[in-house]
Amino acid sequence: RANSKDEQLAKEKFNLERKLEVIEREVFQLRKDKEELIGQLNHKASLFEEIKREHMNNQMSRMQSSEEITKKLKDEVITGKIRIEELQNKLIILEKVIRQKEEAQQALSREVDQYKAAVLSYEQNEKAIKLEVIEIIQTRNQLEKENQELK
Repeated sequence: RANSKDEQLAKEKFNLERKLEVIEREVFQLRKDKEELIGQLNHKASLFEEIKREHMNNQMSRMQSSEEITKKLKDEVITGKIRIEELQNKLIILEKVIRQKEEAQQALSREVDQYKAAVLSYEQNEKAIKLEVIEIIQTRNQLEKENQELK
């Protein structure tokens, strides 16, 4: 019975540790994704600045096509702003997911610690019971010896 309890606790501990590893991998991947999104945002911002500079250069050199360039640039700027907003929203969601995963990771760590404490307590109780059994056997042997001496 004690072995099955030990096996059950060990199995639960093993399962919790596997879940913890999965969550740690997911958090790592989410952080990588977050960094990639930040890189994309920075890239879009630099493209936006480049487009603005290009617009200024073109405006000076070709006043006659300025309306076309302006329209094209406005469209590109609007598209860029929309994409930046989408990326920022994804980033917010990723940060929330990372936070949730980290909280789950902490909860699993606490649960693993509780199981470890329970196993330790169980082992200590088992040792105490063994000591009591030894003491009872010694007392019984002593009583039998005294009983033999009385006979």
